[in-house]
Amino acid sequence: MILYLRFIVLFSCILYVGLWQTPAAFSQGCILDEQAYAQVPLKPLMRSGNLPSYASLRAYAPIPKDQGAYGNCVGWTTAYAGRTIMLAYQQNWRDPVLTTQNALSPFFVYEQAKSRVDIDCKEGTLLVHALEELKNVGVVKFSDFAESCGKPITAQDRANAGKFRIQNYHRLFDSRAANASKIAAIKEVLANHKPVLVGLTAIFPSFRNAKGVAVWNPIQGENPNKGSGHAVAIVGYDDHKYGGAFQLMNSWGTTWGEQGFIWVRYQDMATLCFEAYEMTIEKPNLYTMSGNIRFILSAGYDMKAVYKEGYYEMREPYHSGTLFRLQVSNHRPAYVYVIGADAVNKAYKIFPQDAHTTPFLGQDNSTVALPSAEHYVKMDKTIGTDYFCILYSSEPIPIEEVISQMKRFSGTFKERLELALKGRLAPMQSIDYLRNGEIGFYSESDKNTIVPIIVAIKHVD
Repeated sequence: MILYLRFIVLFSCILYVGLWQTPAAFSQGCILDEQAYAQVPLKPLMRSGNLPSYASLRAYAPIPKDQGAYGNCVGWTTAYAGRTIMLAYQQNWRDPVLTTQNALSPFFVYEQAKSRVDIDCKEGTLLVHALEELKNVGVVKFSDFAESCGKPITAQDRANAGKFRIQNYHRLFDSRAANASKIAAIKEVLANHKPVLVGLTAIFPSFRNAKGVAVWNPIQGENPNKGSGHAVAIVGYDDHKYGGAFQLMNSWGTTWGEQGFIWVRYQDMATLCFEAYEMTIEKPNLYTMSGNIRFILSAGYDMKAVYKEGYYEMREPYHSGTLFRLQVSNHRPAYVYVIGADAVNKAYKIFPQDAHTTPFLGQDNSTVALPSAEHYVKMDKTIGTDYFCILYSSEPIPIEEVISQMKRFSGTFKERLELALKGRLAPMQSIDYLRNGEIGFYSESDKNTIVPIIVAIKHVD
């Protein structure tokens, strides 16, 4: 589907006026496609506690460069800005000269992501196409692929690019989400030390001409260029600066903005932001997973559980009609799935809620409320024992297939789960389950494994 969408151009995102060297003629090149964006897995709503009032990755950014007359802003945003910043943060490079010397090539990514007929590198492409290339192929260093347009990609280039592949990417919100939701989602990713890659729907003249200024100040009544999209990387936020603002890194050189960066007030950014993505990078060889679960009654009290051999059981039975919310937390990045089953062996998926929501919780110390922060699960009238199973995994799980297999097996819920995940569950000796009245675990392994938390609830009339 991604390959097919490369040939769909809903509207052009390139504007050329006069000479490219002048601020009024900065190129763009981000094609905005609502259908393609909606197909990207959505990052679930997380709650990481109170976010700091300030977060910045600017110290890890390379020196901004100018994309010139080419429509390749998605390459600059994803590879040169986003992926380079993640590399610098990982290596703790805080010298912009050092980071720039080791920066990654926007041209390599754009050459693969662009349309095959775009021989002049001026037509632009989708951010999702560039992210797909970063995921499937990777990227090479700028110093190894510095030609602006048309350089052939060799087998050796592709082999070298694998070192800098990303593990995955996710969208942060729907394109029509409320501004407050956009702002909160972007801030949360930045607070967890990751840049946010965004596609802007329109560029105002005052934005294009913001030369030598620290903050963008829109001019009342000015007309935006609504036919053009532009990709930029958000590298920080500050609740107290300019009444609350994001700092973005552009690809229009150091004469634009403040040395190539500019502050944009929260509401202005949210209004212009059509799409936003988070990237995740490959994990180290040692997989550490940790998490805890809470069952919270509608009255606000926790449902208490006791640990038994390999699972938890609620200390008290609960009646049909009981309202509660499940709160799932991960202390380390992991793929998380939640399934349930009742006394008649009916198994069902609870999280991810749909095919458009990603199971990957890529931030430390995040929490997902199920079914949501405003709603509760209501126990039905099926009497017996209900089961909830939360699976933490270092790799994606074909959860629908697991549920289907469990329905075919006989035995207890735990036995059927073990049969469905045979060979993939972490050894019991590698899991330290909490036994202090809380529901949770800590596990460390050098293999791709799955850690289950099973909770049994006695269900009475």
